[in-house]
Amino acid sequence: PRVSDASRNIDLEVAVLIVGGGGCGLTSSLILSDLGVDHLLIERHAGTSLLPKAHYLNQRTMEVFRQHGVADAIYAVGTPMAQMSKVRWRTSLGGTGPLDGKTFYEIDAFGGGKVAPLYQRDSPCPSSNYPQVRLEPLLRAHAEKRAPGKLRFGHELVSFTQDADGVTAIIKDVEKDQPLTVRARYMIGADGGKTVGPALGVAMDGIKNIARIVSSHVTADLSPWWDDACLITWFINPDHGGTFGSGAMVPMGPTWGRHSEEWTIHFNFNPDDPEQIDEVSVLPRLRALLKLPDTPMTVHKVSHWTLEAVLADRYQVGRVFLAGDAAHRHPPTTGLGLNTAVQDAHNLAWKLAAVVHGRAHPSLLDSYASERQAIGRR
Repeated sequence: PRVSDASRNIDLEVAVLIVGGGGCGLTSSLILSDLGVDHLLIERHAGTSLLPKAHYLNQRTMEVFRQHGVADAIYAVGTPMAQMSKVRWRTSLGGTGPLDGKTFYEIDAFGGGKVAPLYQRDSPCPSSNYPQVRLEPLLRAHAEKRAPGKLRFGHELVSFTQDADGVTAIIKDVEKDQPLTVRARYMIGADGGKTVGPALGVAMDGIKNIARIVSSHVTADLSPWWDDACLITWFINPDHGGTFGSGAMVPMGPTWGRHSEEWTIHFNFNPDDPEQIDEVSVLPRLRALLKLPDTPMTVHKVSHWTLEAVLADRYQVGRVFLAGDAAHRHPPTTGLGLNTAVQDAHNLAWKLAAVVHGRAHPSLLDSYASERQAIGRR
């Protein structure tokens, strides 16, 4: 119902408005629900991620998910440790040449093999592996169950203003092209830095344009050439690569190990490298890299993104907080983007709850920026 206000018409009032329905925003919603904070999440896309994106979930992230009742659901469908315990460097998967199908080196990783005691010492929660294309629907289902009607996909932030008491946001239902005015005490920008941060004049400082990445999401039966224990394979083949090495390949499930149905293969290029790869040219490139010329492969999507290491100069502007990719963007090593995003949400949500419920002075919220910006920088 529309609520009348002395100076404006408000369609909906909540304690917290979350802008963005990816891993960070969905985790924020889950935690705020558990802490009894009325909130609204909006996401401009109609659904969750269409791309695998990040996949590795570290131990601290799994501790957060355990605390809020979703860890077991992820462990039940994520990669078993026995099938994510190695990283390997190879020349190719197939091929009949004297250097084809050779392994240069492999290491135990992610909590398996020889490093298992170290991981077990650090946490009761094993790490996991579950790509965002599957993780986000899982998180969304749990979040919607805890906050019915408070997650609105297909709703886009048009503009916002803030004053001493809160934030007023104009939101558009994308399909119906209808506006909605929302009043919130606080707002979380978990939109990947697309709207909220730029509107606030927040600068992203650091190293940009490190590399140009081309990621291919494919379906193929690679069971004759893949090792059950391997999570990531790096290819070193000077005839069929990019600027840095040749490519990296990761199984994406939903069956794990050698029988994974889906895979992601990344090619890395210098920013000024003129070579272009699209949906048409990628398939022969993949076949040449893997040396599997006759294996059936279906390319679902080719995505292009830029490798960077940047940090927001501010994590808080008034009553608006930035989290996840809106606050920091990392190279993909050990999945620090998604993991740091989940941990941002965990740090911020309990503080918001304490202030909203009157158990803490609003100055508690200042600690979010000082704590999490240091983590993002590190």
